[in-house]
Amino acid sequence: MDYSRLARMTANGQDSPRNAGTSAPLDEEIPDDLRVRLALAEDALREDRKRMANYAQMVALFESVSPSDASQLLRGLSVQLIANFLSQIPQFSSSLTLWSEEYFKSSDSCGIAQDVRRLESLGVRREPMAVAMQAIKFSPFLDKSFSALGDKRKRRQRAKRLLGPVQDLRDLAKLFDDPPALVFRHIPDPSKIACELEFLSSSLSWGQFVYDSLGANHLLEVTKFGLASLVHEITGKFLDREVSYLICVALGDDGYDETRHRVWRIANYQRLQRNVPIVTRLLLALNSTVSRQE
Repeated sequence: MDYSRLARMTANGQDSPRNAGTSAPLDEEIPDDLRVRLALAEDALREDRKRMANYAQMVALFESVSPSDASQLLRGLSVQLIANFLSQIPQFSSSLTLWSEEYFKSSDSCGIAQDVRRLESLGVRREPMAVAMQAIKFSPFLDKSFSALGDKRKRRQRAKRLLGPVQDLRDLAKLFDDPPALVFRHIPDPSKIACELEFLSSSLSWGQFVYDSLGANHLLEVTKFGLASLVHEITGKFLDREVSYLICVALGDDGYDETRHRVWRIANYQRLQRNVPIVTRLLLALNSTVSRQE
C-alpha cells in the first residue's frame, strides 16, 4: 500500500487524478465518523511524537553527563544563585507558603506544631521544613524502587537486553515510510516501541547515577541530612529533639526518637556535609526566598 499517497488523501482532501467529469471534492466522500477517527488519530500521533522527542532528549542528556560532571555542577551552585533563580518564578513563594500551610494542617503533622513554632522562632521557615519532610517521606520508596531493579551488574544486563530489538524496530519503521496516523491505531508503531525501549534501558541506571552524583548510599540519608543541616546552619544548633520529631512524622516511624537521630547524625553528618552540600544550599535558598518576598 502506498501509505504516503493515502496520507495526502486524508490530510489534504485530494484524491489521485479523477475520471473525466468527476468534480466532487474528496471531503464529501469521507464519512463523518471516519473523519472524526482520522482527526483523533492525528492528535494522538502528534502527542506520541512529542513524547518520543522528549524521551530521546532525556536519554541523550543522561548519556552525555557523567556522575562526576553532575556532582561538580551541583557543587558549583551557591545559595544566592539558587535563591535568585527561585525568585524569578512567578508566584513561587506564595504558592509554596500556601502548600506548606496545608501540609502542616494535616492530621499527621498536628503533633509537631510546637516543634515547628520553636524552629520558626529561630529563623527556620516552615516552607523548607515542609519540603524537607516531604522529601524524607518519599525517599524510602525511591530507594526501594531502585534496589528492586537489582545490583549494578544485573541492571546493566537488563539494560542491554532491552536494547536488543531496537535496531530491528528502527529498520521495520523505515519500511512503513510515513503511513497515515490511523494505521497506528490498529498496529504497533515500531518507532515508538524502539524509543520507549531506549528510554527504559536508560532509566535502569538513573538510581545509581543519582547515588554516584550525590556521593551517598541512600536518598533517605540525604533527605534526613537536608533537614538537620538546614536547622543547624540557621540556628547554629543541631536541636536533635525537634528535628527527630519532624523526621518521625515524615517517616511515620514512631521508633525514630531523639537518641536514634543523634546516633545517626554523629555517624553520618560530616560525610554528608562534604558530599551533598547542594541539599543544604537548596533548603537555605528556599528559606531565603520566602523570607525575602514577605
